[in-house]
Amino acid sequence: MDLDFFSAIEKELEIKKEIFKPNWSRYLDYDYIPPKPMYREQEIKEIISRIVDFIMGRATGNIIIYGLPGTGKTMSFLVAMKFLNQYIKKKNYKNVKIIYSKAKGAGISALMVDICSNLNVNVPRRGFSFKEYFREVEKFVENNWYLHICIDEFDNLLLDSKKKFEDLLYYFTRSKNISTTIITNKVDLAREITDARVLSSLDTLNVVPFKSYNKKQCYDILKERVDLAFVDGFLPHESLEHIAEYVAREGGDIRTGLALLRFCGKYAENAGIKVLNKEKVFDLITKYGILRDGELLKNTLSLSEKLAIIAVYDLSLNLRTDVVDASDVYATQDYYRSILKLPGVNRDSFSVYLTRLSTTGLIDIIKKGYGRGKGTKSNIRLKVSRDAVKYLLFEDPDTAPLREYVFKEYNDMNPT
Repeated sequence: MDLDFFSAIEKELEIKKEIFKPNWSRYLDYDYIPPKPMYREQEIKEIISRIVDFIMGRATGNIIIYGLPGTGKTMSFLVAMKFLNQYIKKKNYKNVKIIYSKAKGAGISALMVDICSNLNVNVPRRGFSFKEYFREVEKFVENNWYLHICIDEFDNLLLDSKKKFEDLLYYFTRSKNISTTIITNKVDLAREITDARVLSSLDTLNVVPFKSYNKKQCYDILKERVDLAFVDGFLPHESLEHIAEYVAREGGDIRTGLALLRFCGKYAENAGIKVLNKEKVFDLITKYGILRDGELLKNTLSLSEKLAIIAVYDLSLNLRTDVVDASDVYATQDYYRSILKLPGVNRDSFSVYLTRLSTTGLIDIIKKGYGRGKGTKSNIRLKVSRDAVKYLLFEDPDTAPLREYVFKEYNDMNPT
């Protein structure tokens, strides 16, 4: 390798020093917990108080922590857990254990394996039923232990079988010497439960709600991270204020703010920019939104769902309307399938794809009745940005062949 190669690397490293402080990525990580978390002192105190009550009485019960994503639920529990472990040691409480486990989407069995691992109980990763795993937890408790279990990202368990999900709630909220914290994004978690036994044991009133952060709170929290991660002056007050306003408007999800700060930092590094003014931040927020939503479409949707959402985009673009007929969407995606040499799907399967897209908030399904006995008509409105769908067409190899058809038709109808 020649000297020019190493000179270029050295130049990049010098630019990095002019933007980032040491260990900057740690402070912009979702998992970083500040020594003194802002705006969640009351919630942390509430969690500690309720768990201490459980421990003191060796009581069975549960706490439900709910709020939108990025509102500090996990952070607050982990801070509370750290204090509680110190408190238990200081008060010399014997045989009390608090564990934290995350439902990662791999199902209830994977969660139970993780819980057993936290208890140093050896179990097979596969082959056990839920009750067999729970029996191992019970054996641990029977040795005069009191156990408090936090299950984070609880909503992922709703994707498993309803029976397993309800069994878990039933046993973890009714078993002697066990109490539970459930962290969820769903305000209406109880609506997911049909088993009367579970509803009678789940304490839906023992709730610690987390409100979304407002603009000032977003600014203060992100300012703390900016001061730790970036050199002074890199992100002026008015630039950070604009980011805070965007994050608050998008639901107060601090993780969005952290991701945007990382995006801004890497952009500045690549562009050799030492200061991000408000105008540049405005531009980067737009780029970030397109990239984030486009990557979401690219990485999480099935090909059939992608074809459906591109069909909505195509029709909206070419008909210059926000609302399109579901029958036209079906016909358009069927045309795409012929281009890609894919087999067609029936209308029932197509309806399932639309329902999934509606459930995830990417489209609206608007039903219009024609009067009694005359049936209904379904219209579709795109909720995700058109730029994100355009990103999908340009960046996803599975759908890229459709690009020329979508935009050729638009250009033919709208000649310059």
